[in-house]
Amino acid sequence: MKLVKIQRDILANAVWSENKFPGSKKPIHVNNFGSLENFSKNYQRYCEKMEKLIDSGLSDRNDNDGETYIDNSTVVRKVLA
Repeated sequence: MKLVKIQRDILANAVWSENKFPGSKKPIHVNNFGSLENFSKNYQRYCEKMEKLIDSGLSDRNDNDGETYIDNSTVVRKVLA
């Protein structure tokens, strides 16, 4: 998967956070609203890009809070390299 800038930035920030604060996971905000028709086009595009991180297997949605978190920071670091 070829990442766009926002995806790279969000993943890099999540990896940095996990390294800085071991045991904690930084949430990646994704669409939790179902339909986005009442939201701005920019927000809709952002959500689409974050959903692609889930589709690619780089992150997983947490059913408890609706956010997504990176699965494996080592794999994500390799993708970002």
